[in-house]
Amino acid sequence: MPGREAVAKALSRMPAGLVQWGAIPVEVPRLSTGMAGLDRALNGGWPVGRLCSLLGQGRTSIVGAGVAEVTATGGLVGWIDGDGSLDVKALDQAGADLSRVLWVRGPLTWPNMMAAAEAVTQTDGFEMVIVRPPNSFGRDQSWWFRLAREAEKARTTVVALDNTPHASVKVQIGSANALWEGIAGPGQLLTGAKVELGGQELDVWAFEALAFGGAGTGTGGRDRDRGRIIRG
Repeated sequence: MPGREAVAKALSRMPAGLVQWGAIPVEVPRLSTGMAGLDRALNGGWPVGRLCSLLGQGRTSIVGAGVAEVTATGGLVGWIDGDGSLDVKALDQAGADLSRVLWVRGPLTWPNMMAAAEAVTQTDGFEMVIVRPPNSFGRDQSWWFRLAREAEKARTTVVALDNTPHASVKVQIGSANALWEGIAGPGQLLTGAKVELGGQELDVWAFEALAFGGAGTGTGGRDRDRGRIIRG
């Protein structure tokens, strides 16, 4: 029947992270975030072949731990630096092997960012792709749906440092719900965060401390990759 064929065709285009009514959940392989607490909250880490969203202050430092984890095992990571904010030195200090990181340097226009993200995601060998969109108008929100499909086909974990539709996992680090230690200002420690999965808020979890330096306070200001992972 034409109607049934149309429904089947529409369902086949849905990213796997969007659960169909009545569908049996499928166990998805995981890619470690590089942080034990976050791995536990995400049942093992970022889902492989899915579009994920990471929001809030400290997000660049947190995803940097995942980049370090992937490159330490010989994996390749693509970083689409749409707003031109990546501090490569901080990424190096977090333990990432920069020889295993493809940095698409920004700032980029929205169309150029989209083209770069798709090209890297479609390239064989990349286990993780980080996408930080530019701060500009003219965003094509439907594009995230297309990127989610590309991530699924390539079996690549894509982490967007933005509030993206069609993300199968959303991690929100809210300043109002974060766990901080020390006096507000440089050196304050972020020790926990709120996690949301598909809109469902989980308990606050603790992880290895992140220290923030430079100007600004620990609970405000623009995240500009000033964090470093403190181990041990």
